[in-house]
Amino acid sequence: MRKLLSVVSLTLIAVLFLTSCRITDIAGRVTGNQPPISTAELSRLIINAIDNEDSVAESFSSIPEKQRPDVSFSYFTEYTDIMRRMSQQNGTVSSFRITESADGFVTELLYESGDIPVYLYLAKDEDGTALISSDIISDIISVYNYSEHYFSMLDEQNIEGIYTLLSPMFSDEQLSDNAIYARASALADFYFMRVKSTRDSYLITELTPDSIRVLIPEVISSDGENFNEHEVVITKTSSDSYGIDDTIPLETDYLLTYIIDTGVREAHCGNNYTSSIIYNIIGHPSNVSIGVEGLDSRLSEDGTDEYMHKIIVNYPGMLLVFEGYGDAQEWDGKLVAFRIFAGVSDSISVGSNITIGMTKEQIQSVYPFIDLYDYILFYNAGDTEYKIEFEFDDSDILTMVRVSEV
Repeated sequence: MRKLLSVVSLTLIAVLFLTSCRITDIAGRVTGNQPPISTAELSRLIINAIDNEDSVAESFSSIPEKQRPDVSFSYFTEYTDIMRRMSQQNGTVSSFRITESADGFVTELLYESGDIPVYLYLAKDEDGTALISSDIISDIISVYNYSEHYFSMLDEQNIEGIYTLLSPMFSDEQLSDNAIYARASALADFYFMRVKSTRDSYLITELTPDSIRVLIPEVISSDGENFNEHEVVITKTSSDSYGIDDTIPLETDYLLTYIIDTGVREAHCGNNYTSSIIYNIIGHPSNVSIGVEGLDSRLSEDGTDEYMHKIIVNYPGMLLVFEGYGDAQEWDGKLVAFRIFAGVSDSISVGSNITIGMTKEQIQSVYPFIDLYDYILFYNAGDTEYKIEFEFDDSDILTMVRVSEV
């Protein structure tokens, strides 16, 4: 009986000892008494959670609390979900490479295939120990969610929502409310008519605490014959503000290559005219000047060489440039450029709606994003490309429009 009691006592002591060890181990994890792990092991645990959604909880609990201060499990889960979406574009992680900076570590994820760079950004404490920073995770989650919100507004064709996201980027001096709204409307039209990629095929090509870069693989080209890629970059500008770089091509039309008077197309850059036709259409000019240098030559009716010249025809507020033959009294040639400027008749416009005296805001409302192209438009008409340039005075009033063949 005493032997039996002794065996029972020893067994009970052993069980209590083992139980105590387990409790001590668990308590260490809960209270943050785990010894720190290396930067490589911390990186491995995060990558494991990114690669395998089922491993998120295990990876999180394996990271000492001191190396994930103020990072909740839900925050860690949201972060690894975002990183998983980006990482899966390349496949499965095969290895990683760590570099140290003054304020932390950067772990580059390496893949057997795929060329989209993916990085983990780790902070470090005063002892140089790597840790997951709640600020870094928060910034990455925020910039990602902001991009998702922006693309949702575009999907929904919510022009008011797009306008609300764009407005904080500009002061009144940069863009007026009307110009920003026109830009929002142009973006909505572009995504509706030209973007053929579905949202789940958008590629995140860069994700940092301060920015996200998204590549849209299939966008119909301006001529409608090809697919191009389109890139969007969203950058954190302050604690609660973001800048959106989503510059879309300028849409122009053939009317910009016409001189129009009261709705009637008077002359078209690229067409051939004689002096009598131009004078009948527009009126007699103030003066005509002939360039000295011959551009080309042809045989005249009497068999002699006749040289091509620049023929400059001046009207009040308007100048027409031809390349042709003849003299100041009688000539024929191709209209290769024209300008309208101060002094032109109020009835004259380029295209159907551009007149001298318009404000920069009005031009921006007609052609959103034109400020990003230095107020220069291009129109392609098959084999010929035209350039349309706008000039303004110090008060942002349109003073000249120049149209020319390129």
